[in-house]
Amino acid sequence: MEVRASYGLNPLEMDETLMMATRFYSQTLANLNLPLGHREGPYGGSAETLRAFGVGPTSRNGNSRSTPEAIVNSWMNSEGHRNNMLRSNISKIGVGTHRGESGRIFSYAAFM
Repeated sequence: MEVRASYGLNPLEMDETLMMATRFYSQTLANLNLPLGHREGPYGGSAETLRAFGVGPTSRNGNSRSTPEAIVNSWMNSEGHRNNMLRSNISKIGVGTHRGESGRIFSYAAFM
């Protein structure tokens, strides 16, 4: 991520398990027309969904912007999301995005 490099941090490597979990979470929220958040979904929320995929503790970001640039910009303008992205001890990322029938876009990222 260019943002991390601008802060002198290591780039993140895509993780296949994180990709599958975040894609599932985004699709689930969109398909069930649930609000974007960290406590929704059939497993009880984003952390529980990640655990169902065998992923331990992570930091997570959600968003409903339309472009990757707008998503990252929104995360950078939120203290909690920005802190997740700029943690020096993370090295992997997974991002899932899905457009629901309503046209709303659900984007979700997990870092570890």
